[in-house]
Amino acid sequence: MHLAEALAIEMEDRGRAGERSAPGDGQAGRGESHAVDGVVVRGHICVSIQSRSILSRPNVSLTGPPLASRRLHIGSAGASLQWNPSYVRKTHERHANVVSGESLSGSPPLGVTSKNPLCRYDDPSAEVVLGQEHRVSLIHSFKAIRPHPPHAADVSCPPYDVISTAEARALAQDLPDSYLHVIRPEIDFPTGVDPYGAEIYEQARQNLDRLLRSEILLEEDEPGLFVYRLVRGGHRQLGLACTVDAAEYASGRIRKHEKTRPEKEDDRTRHLDVSSVHAEAVFLAFRDDAPTADDICEALVAATTDRPLMHFVADDVTHTLWRVPDPERFKKLFAAVPDLYIADGHHRSAAGGRIASERAAANPNHSGDEEYNRILAVVFPQRELEILAYNRVVKDLGDLTPQSLMDRLKEIGSIEAVGADENPTPSEPGTLCIRLDGAWLRLTFPPETIDHDDPIASLDVSLLQKRILEPLLGIGDPRLDARIGFVGGSRGTAELERLTDDGDWAIGFSLHPTSMDELLRVADAGEIMPPKSTWFEPKLRSGLFAHRFETTEEFAR
Repeated sequence: MHLAEALAIEMEDRGRAGERSAPGDGQAGRGESHAVDGVVVRGHICVSIQSRSILSRPNVSLTGPPLASRRLHIGSAGASLQWNPSYVRKTHERHANVVSGESLSGSPPLGVTSKNPLCRYDDPSAEVVLGQEHRVSLIHSFKAIRPHPPHAADVSCPPYDVISTAEARALAQDLPDSYLHVIRPEIDFPTGVDPYGAEIYEQARQNLDRLLRSEILLEEDEPGLFVYRLVRGGHRQLGLACTVDAAEYASGRIRKHEKTRPEKEDDRTRHLDVSSVHAEAVFLAFRDDAPTADDICEALVAATTDRPLMHFVADDVTHTLWRVPDPERFKKLFAAVPDLYIADGHHRSAAGGRIASERAAANPNHSGDEEYNRILAVVFPQRELEILAYNRVVKDLGDLTPQSLMDRLKEIGSIEAVGADENPTPSEPGTLCIRLDGAWLRLTFPPETIDHDDPIASLDVSLLQKRILEPLLGIGDPRLDARIGFVGGSRGTAELERLTDDGDWAIGFSLHPTSMDELLRVADAGEIMPPKSTWFEPKLRSGLFAHRFETTEEFAR
């Protein structure tokens, strides 16, 4: 049984002999606890588990000095790890991380991060518990599949989910080595083919094999890490190409903020299942206040002093890739990072988690160290990421006229005209710019009407949806309603003008971009953002690295 499904933790003062905290949601009841020793390290708890019944496996032990005047109890629990710091002074806020560190009898090391609530403590009696650090690193090296440098520009392409099949056909025309033949293999079939047919995924596998055989792509002999730099205009961001554990996605240490659509998740899962290759990376971020964030940023910059593996320009973005000379340094630094956050790639993350679970169940010799347990990713510092607005257009005004809509909008907030020489992009949250009847208007919501304590309700996309789109224009579910369209911020407000002024769309909304702080706040609260809330730019270029994992046929060998 996975640790996340098996354990709950409660803390009890040793001096209160025989007294138990009442079991809460997901916590063990009276008589179900098992005493362990542990060590607190920089906000993390390392425990020595001595109960055969909890994990249904032999003793999995992580040694460490006992907690001073504290005892940890571990017992049977529900689906999520719970932490109840009943007797702990609540001043420092840290994520509690429970790790069983040794693998005995072929059982893999297990690591879980508590999510609800955060562990907070500053206890003078805990002075003696500072000791050795036992934490699982969030990142791993991998044997990259990547282009031979002269072919990098021709092979690379936009991500599969930012272009349509028709756009992919046009981009890949006369480019047989384009990676679009791997991530959008339906372009090799006649127009109208079912993009989810079995032959489509088999074509992806064959196309990847062809690129490897023809030495357009190469596969590294040794695992490694890579620094990936993207430069667009005056913006630059450095990230680390690596793999991350699917178990950390399942446990919540890799945090999400979007729902996935079943058909898209199934599509990416089938693509992985047939090819046994993570063909595209998930876009991840870590907080600027992570303990080693500054050190990671310095290490990323230091790795760019050597000659790059590849360097080219595509779609006005300069892409450069370096091999990391000291992977172990990054692994140690990322061991101190409490959580990672999905910026882009929720469907790829979910598909990677499903494949990891399915392959583990199919492998009679599963150890936890197999490559199918990992997901390809590029991890960036929060400080270097740029989010653009995800704007909206609506086909019609329903039963309203432009004037009656204006009257209704005046009841919601203050309205003013945007001058011809002004930028119709809101300069601050709580403001929308509206393209209606060939003119720009600015709507400002009264600050006192915005619940800033609610991470979802306070988002500009939520204000637009709940106060205008749903009650005035009748758009209840923007994911399903064909009357609404979404315009990525990279296309700018000029695209909103074109769409509305040409008459195809009746109204356009220019939003203030969602900030990284807002995204992290939503993810930390375990909430889900409204659809199409963020547009990260620049996008990761696909085809620069892929990650192969074990096929089911290999399990029988």
